[in-house]
Amino acid sequence: MGADTFNATDYYRAGYKSSQIAASVSFDAATADNVAATYSQSGFTVTVTKNNHGYQVGHRVYHDYTSGTATDASYIVATITTNTYTVTDGTSRTTSGNVTL
Repeated sequence: MGADTFNATDYYRAGYKSSQIAASVSFDAATADNVAATYSQSGFTVTVTKNNHGYQVGHRVYHDYTSGTATDASYIVATITTNTYTVTDGTSRTTSGNVTL
């Protein structure tokens, strides 16, 4: 077990049962906090545009909307392309603007 790693085997060796492990998170530094992007929302679907965003389907990302009328929240990435991704909002609306990721 290295100074910067602690995996499931290490938890087992330390005496934790699988029911005691809440989550395993891997940080790859592919994205950074406080990244500016743009978005548009039509209905429940929010499309975020950020060149080479690095997200994958299933990633959780917090949106801090700085313009428009979208709701700040943590979302799960539903679809991706190289420069865009979509999430589903709980409220249907039509809006667009800037977002900080």
